[in-house]
Amino acid sequence: MQNKTTECSLRFEAVDIGDLLSVLGAVAWLNCPDLKQISQFTELDSKTTRQLLKNGIVLGLLDSFDGELYSLVPPYPFKGSIAQQRAVVRESLVRMPLLTNVRQFLCMEETLDAALRKAATVQRIEHFDPEQLAPLLKWAKNLKALEPKLVLEDLYEEAAKTKAERNKKHPNKRVVFLSHNSKDNPMIRRLATDLTTAGVSVWLHEQRVCAATSVAEKLAQGLVESDWFLIGLSQDAVESAWAKTGLNQVLLDEVAKRGTRLLLLRLTDCKVPKLIVKHAFIDLFTSYETGLQALIKAIKAELGPVADVPIQPVTGGVLPPGPVATAR
Repeated sequence: MQNKTTECSLRFEAVDIGDLLSVLGAVAWLNCPDLKQISQFTELDSKTTRQLLKNGIVLGLLDSFDGELYSLVPPYPFKGSIAQQRAVVRESLVRMPLLTNVRQFLCMEETLDAALRKAATVQRIEHFDPEQLAPLLKWAKNLKALEPKLVLEDLYEEAAKTKAERNKKHPNKRVVFLSHNSKDNPMIRRLATDLTTAGVSVWLHEQRVCAATSVAEKLAQGLVESDWFLIGLSQDAVESAWAKTGLNQVLLDEVAKRGTRLLLLRLTDCKVPKLIVKHAFIDLFTSYETGLQALIKAIKAELGPVADVPIQPVTGGVLPPGPVATAR
């Protein structure tokens, strides 16, 4: 019999998924916030906020620095639809090794209780207590992440169909994936606000260093939902470790594979990484307002096929001011 005085090595808090979305939105918008800032932003009490943050870390949605500051791991559709935000949480549940094992045992016609117990054993969860994991299963059921044969690519296919239907029914309703360096947060937040006001849904992605294949995999959900992949270029961005390792052909191949168009955003004077030097760009440095209007026009233009050939070649070095690139 389970000794209740010994805690299960994995505990999932019984809190609301909707509140988690609010917390994720706060972390996406704020710059490495602490518990108090997140609580104030979301109007949630500190106890609930702390529980939600713990769940976010368990699911790989959040990172914690010194147990005090928090940052997002995957891209997040701040001010996006509830369906888009829930899709991020669903993907994290599908990725979770414990639930992957649960689905495997369900495929072998095990009961859910037996599948969870065996999966916990595989994952070496000590002092297994199903009550401590019951909230996790509740979330997984709610977001349909326990279907036995479900794999990540199924989620991406669903998102691709949703994007195709959206573009057919609402051709001016665009979604963009905005990748940026954390040091450019003030300008990026301004840009995200202006795009949202213009009716463009924005996925925010803070560039991080990780394995090449991991970068592409972790961005896939946001990429497949987006019409445009925007890369913010500044001196800090191009000198970062992410620009040297994360920005690679694997990532560009993933962008093309997901039917998303690449567009560079010039935030400051900077040299462009050779890999993307020939791609089209929008100049937000010379004149932010002029560049913003050009960006919105390009984003909302009729979508042509995703081409391997850049829209407008740039010779290299410092991006020149002048006419911005627009979609064909």
